Amino acid sequence: MVFIIVLTPLWSAFTDAYVKKDYAWMRGVIRKVELLWLLCIPVLILMVLCSKSLYQCWVGDSVSIPFSLSICMAVYVLFQTGGNIYMYLINGTSKVRLQLIVYLLFAFIAIPLMDFCCRQYGIEGIVIIPIIVFGLQTYVGRVQIQKIISNTSKGIWLK
Repeated sequence: MVFIIVLTPLWSAFTDAYVKKDYAWMRGVIRKVELLWLLCIPVLILMVLCSKSLYQCWVGDSVSIPFSLSICMAVYVLFQTGGNIYMYLINGTSKVRLQLIVYLLFAFIAIPLMDFCCRQYGIEGIVIIPIIVFGLQTYVGRVQIQKIISNTSKGIWLK
């Protein structure tokens, strides 16, 4: 939640900076937000280590949540927040075609892949697909935003 609160005003600020071609400011913001993202790692590790106690307080003995699922969810949250960094900033530049293609691709193949992974790895297998999607989104988004702010984006990277 804290991460979204930080990112939300950056969307419009990035739009303003992109229109003004203030690439230095944009690079600085990306560096700061990436450092903030790295701070999520120790927080997620702490949450995973405390997960059993937190689940106990939250739902009691009515549900048993495997430790491996807590780890999968932490990885999911890490990649989701990472992907959100770049997607919010890219949305501010209106260059969204590439992220649309990534989402559409996975929208068509997600259900069969989740079914397969669930059969192979159990409940954790369902979380693997969104982790892959957000991991890919994080990578592609970072490459795209770097191309945009270095003014070297062409083709699909600029649409």
